[in-house]
Amino acid sequence: MVERVIAAGNQLGESPVWKADEGALYWVDIPKGLLIRHVFTTGANSQWKLPASIGSFAFRSKGGMVVALKTGIYFFNPDSGDLRQIHNPEAELTENRFNEGKCDPRGRFFTGTMNEVTRGKPDGSLYRLDSQGELNTILQQITVPNGLAWSPDGSTMYFADTRRHVIFQFDYDTDDGIPSRQRTFVDLSSYEGLPDGATVDADGCLWSAMFSGGRIIRYTPKGKIDRVIGLPVTQVNSLAFGGSDLRTLFIVTSKHLLNEGGLAAQPLAGDVFAMDPGVAGMAEPSFAG
Repeated sequence: MVERVIAAGNQLGESPVWKADEGALYWVDIPKGLLIRHVFTTGANSQWKLPASIGSFAFRSKGGMVVALKTGIYFFNPDSGDLRQIHNPEAELTENRFNEGKCDPRGRFFTGTMNEVTRGKPDGSLYRLDSQGELNTILQQITVPNGLAWSPDGSTMYFADTRRHVIFQFDYDTDDGIPSRQRTFVDLSSYEGLPDGATVDADGCLWSAMFSGGRIIRYTPKGKIDRVIGLPVTQVNSLAFGGSDLRTLFIVTSKHLLNEGGLAAQPLAGDVFAMDPGVAGMAEPSFAG
């Protein structure tokens, strides 16, 4: 059963990450440029306002975070507020911004860009930030980068190009950080909604949020639908395992693109939900740099 656990009111919630040592869920509200934290033991909320829209982040093994803003990739220290740019690969593409981002099992940070002005224009790229600070282009001609996830053994990478209605699957080499043999994992062109954020559970099944579809879907490693779970809102953006035993599935949603009627019909739009999925997840790796 899905329950609302945080009255967040996100305009466009994304990138949920569980921080075990704090008992806290972090996520972002993209257009507001907010990084948000909710501590469940106390109910305390904190937020940090960044100078540009924020698409994603990952914790760093050395402390602080790596964050992907519209203006580039930065190191950010929430305690001091220090923000230091390390790359801005698309400075000349003024319509683009960073969106999805996540670390692979070896702690490399993958993050992708999209055209936020012309929906569906394949102007985006997927980048890989290595622990030594080198930035590599991995994929190009992306519409909206989403759904980054890796299988429990790290040998398979998942990636959704949202406005192409496809979740792709790759062979993945954890030694060199290069995905290969791209193929379609799921074609969702005939389904209501668009594939958005994703995560993998300990059984190797992929959980995918359906933006504008009002549900999340669990797929087996063979791409077969295993479970479909509805939510009381349509704009379902992303999800992450958390809780003390990683057996709670947190789901972030948004008000994005809802008109006045849609907002009236969905008073919980933009809030954070949770459920017991009956399976454990895996902790998200930190950035190794």
